[in-house]
Amino acid sequence: MNDMNELKKSVNGGGFQFVWIGLQKTGRDEWQWSSGEPALYLNWATGPPENRDYCAMMLNGEWHDLPCSDNRHFICNNRLVFVNQTMNWRDAQSYCRQNHIDLVSVRNQDENQQVEKIISDNNSSGSYVWIGLFRDSWQWSDQSNSSFRLVKHDPLGQWHDISCTNAYPFVCHDDKLIVIRENLTWSEALRYCRQNHVDLVSVHSEEIQRRVMNVVKRASTAAVWLSLRHSCTVGLILL
Repeated sequence: MNDMNELKKSVNGGGFQFVWIGLQKTGRDEWQWSSGEPALYLNWATGPPENRDYCAMMLNGEWHDLPCSDNRHFICNNRLVFVNQTMNWRDAQSYCRQNHIDLVSVRNQDENQQVEKIISDNNSSGSYVWIGLFRDSWQWSDQSNSSFRLVKHDPLGQWHDISCTNAYPFVCHDDKLIVIRENLTWSEALRYCRQNHVDLVSVHSEEIQRRVMNVVKRASTAAVWLSLRHSCTVGLILL
């Protein structure tokens, strides 16, 4: 929302009906976690779901895709917190990011069993519970996490999908890399960045790598956190 507010300030008073932002529909409907991780482990109850932009719920350890507008209980990913409130998926995501870290990611069978146990211990009604998995085919042009959507009905900042061949004014941006001179764990750093800026830095090009190397010279420690973390399923290494 900080980015959205800055965007509205930059175009306010310009008399524009529409301006381009960097979100585009790629045609690749891919499941991903709210945290931005790819969904490599899947545990669907009845096989892969149809191609539709839905969100994932868990029931009895199995996953189901249902409309993201449904109101359900959910699990946040900070030592697995069952939230005894019902919200749609987007509101649940915002709640978890503001109060914990994010909606829960389930990356292997062990984590699936842990989440299943939390649900069975707290969900006496036996209803579906949101997890952090969602599917859509939208992606930011810089390839960054696309899980944020503007859900408030603000006439000055609504998003619309329009043919990419139309001609409109547009807004460019230059991300600033900020070194936080405070020693935190990776999870604490992730939460800090999401609450106060955008996210922990992702390095997806040589240009970003060079910019990060220049900025971290001002750090007070020999190493700094990036947004990459280890996944047992693919063997990535946290740097």
